Amino acid sequence: MVDLYSEMRLQKSHAGKLKVDEILDAMDEEDRASLRAALCDSGVQTQRVAHVLTEQGWPVSWSAVNNWRRANA
Repeated sequence: MVDLYSEMRLQKSHAGKLKVDEILDAMDEEDRASLRAALCDSGVQTQRVAHVLTEQGWPVSWSAVNNWRRANA
């Protein structure tokens, strides 16, 4: 059996850019401004942001949106 702990330690960390930051970087200026406004608006539900982004071709989970909001908003 594989030593899971050893295997996990070998994996590279994904620390760095959050998924939402990667999406923001890839968007044009107008879409970026619109997404930032939604992300900073506490009246827009996290799940709704994730759903609309995914529908528009930017697949992202609600937890990725939530992580961005906790770190930035």
